[in-house]
Amino acid sequence: MRIVRISLASIVLIMLGYAQEQTGKGAGSRIYILEDEQHHQWCGYRIKADFDQGVASVLARRVGGADYVDGRVSAVYLVTSTETGDWEIYDRYTLDGSERLQGLQRTISVIPENTREEQVITIKDGKVVNTQSTYRDLDTGKITSKFSSWLKPPPLFTTVKSFPFVDLIESGRRGTWGNDRMCVAGH
Repeated sequence: MRIVRISLASIVLIMLGYAQEQTGKGAGSRIYILEDEQHHQWCGYRIKADFDQGVASVLARRVGGADYVDGRVSAVYLVTSTETGDWEIYDRYTLDGSERLQGLQRTISVIPENTREEQVITIKDGKVVNTQSTYRDLDTGKITSKFSSWLKPPPLFTTVKSFPFVDLIESGRRGTWGNDRMCVAGH
């Protein structure tokens, strides 16, 4: 179940890249990131096929990526799931022209409760200034009042430097990787 869920997360990252191209944001690049819990490190990949192999080999529960446009970071993605597949959290952070976080779209899917929470969070000067939530039924997509009372989502990040894989984001922008894969110690 875990491999299937992360494979779906990888598909989401591909679809977002396609969506970025279609919205006219300009030519850019992406790095793909996974957490290797066994070796206490985060690994970044430039090639999607290598990333997919890495996800399968370490059974990663947290995967993500960073998009670059005109040499700057424009978005950071992070997908977190459990071994049991009970829940999954998809985060998409957007950055302004100065590479400061400006917003987060977070989707929390809780399978046992058949609920999805969609959050739109505004970040300004490193602080959360606004949060809007909508709850939906996973099966129908219809708005509901149900929410998960037991799931405590991981904290959100309010600055780029607070990501545990910030070294990969920064080195990916500078193009300082010696090859198509780079790993850094986890924070």
